[in-house]
Amino acid sequence: MMDRVDLKSFILNEALRLRIRLCPSTGRGVAPFNRIAISLLLSFYLAFLVLPVALAEVPDRLSDEAGQIVLKQHDRDGVIIGEYYQYLPAGSSADYRIPMPIGSKPLTMVVLVHGSINSDQGARTAALNYLNRYKADADSQWFAVIAPVFNQTDFGGDSGPLGGYRGMIGRHRSGVEPRVSDADGFVNAILDAYQHKHPEIFSRKALFYGHSAGGQFLSRYLVTHPDRVAAMVISSAGTYPFPDRSIRWTDGMDSMRRYTISWGSDRDFEFYPSESLFKRAARLPVTVMVGDSEDCTIIPNASLTPGYDDGSNGVGPCCPEGGLNLIWYSGTGFAVSIGPCRKRPEWSPTGAGTNHMRGRLWVQAMQDFAGLRPSDQRIEFESPHNVRHSSAQTQPLALPILMSSKPSKFNIDWLCSTMAPVLIR
Repeated sequence: MMDRVDLKSFILNEALRLRIRLCPSTGRGVAPFNRIAISLLLSFYLAFLVLPVALAEVPDRLSDEAGQIVLKQHDRDGVIIGEYYQYLPAGSSADYRIPMPIGSKPLTMVVLVHGSINSDQGARTAALNYLNRYKADADSQWFAVIAPVFNQTDFGGDSGPLGGYRGMIGRHRSGVEPRVSDADGFVNAILDAYQHKHPEIFSRKALFYGHSAGGQFLSRYLVTHPDRVAAMVISSAGTYPFPDRSIRWTDGMDSMRRYTISWGSDRDFEFYPSESLFKRAARLPVTVMVGDSEDCTIIPNASLTPGYDDGSNGVGPCCPEGGLNLIWYSGTGFAVSIGPCRKRPEWSPTGAGTNHMRGRLWVQAMQDFAGLRPSDQRIEFESPHNVRHSSAQTQPLALPILMSSKPSKFNIDWLCSTMAPVLIR
């Protein structure tokens, strides 16, 4: 009797024998596309598919967790690497049926990366807040949401070595390969878990939004893993990796060698940025978003009397791009007065200047590096009006940008990447 692996090969080779054109990239001159034959073959193929790994954090039946916010843990060989929140859009088992009929809409994954938090519980709260903002939209626009918890203990969200997760670093565990426990390895492992468990539904690529330190992380994730990115919105990031060989990673494209990290256990961190990956990243749909009221500098002065709130509502317009407001506030965190506009500091990619300035210059640098005609540029800068350094303000604005890159019909990429090697053999 034929075992599962042999049967899978048999089905795929039958597709070749029938000369059914599945993927344009095969370059074969074959018979016209036969929708019925492909549906039948795909049904048999999925029914006997043998997955390479079984990852418990992803449900076997996605509909069992649809419409629920679930806190999950990702582990590697019994060692917990980190936590994340999952939301699968509300739907019935029919909405999650396998195989997916040709022409049905795919379930796109959206990854939300919070800013720096100085406590583990605070990181959980931030990730949950980010996810809750997209929960209703996930139901109405049919996408899944993952919100990694970049806590202090595991990812140094506030001031960990080399910037913690904002520099793509994570705490090293004994017996676990360091790059697996780093922040980008953690995100990739989460995406892989869904794609391996349900390859007919999830793609390797996702849509990404990150704010502040989360935006810093995404700017480096982008130039390291462009093959994972369908589209990205980077909100109010403080630093970026410039495509410049004269600047060392994490702020540039020069390699970083033998940076010893004492975190969990000592290890030497080395990183060698790839110019080709930078160039691929520069050609992806990426939006850098920094509000026009972002760059107000807060100067502590405990002798002042508390006045009005200086939260997301702010205390008046910032200066134009030629200068900075100095907002004075008391030790209790309330703004009381606005000082005169001051000259902006000189810019440098390693931190001087303002978020607005660095964002614009990074976009320009990446556009120049991409070498595309102006009409073909896909990386851009946006400065929404009356928006400050607030994820509550920029996250809703990011959604339509991300959804514009969401596949509108069945994504045949998985089918092509799975079957093409056999079909062209």
